[in-house]
Amino acid sequence: MSGERRRRFAAQGLTSRQIAAAAHITARTAENHVQNILGKLGFTNRAQIAAWVAAGQPWQEISTATE
Repeated sequence: MSGERRRRFAAQGLTSRQIAAAAHITARTAENHVQNILGKLGFTNRAQIAAWVAAGQPWQEISTATE
């Protein structure tokens, strides 16, 4: 599963366990991906990711090392 899809899961407000189940990864790995996204955007919570996506910001602005 691509990093793009994991970012979209985080933006949908899914928990780390839900992301992990959908992506066939561990919950800890999913949490690491979410934390990487938060850090790259300078955010502190998942709601901020969702708001950022809702505002139409392009994913290309955050390339993660988790892909």
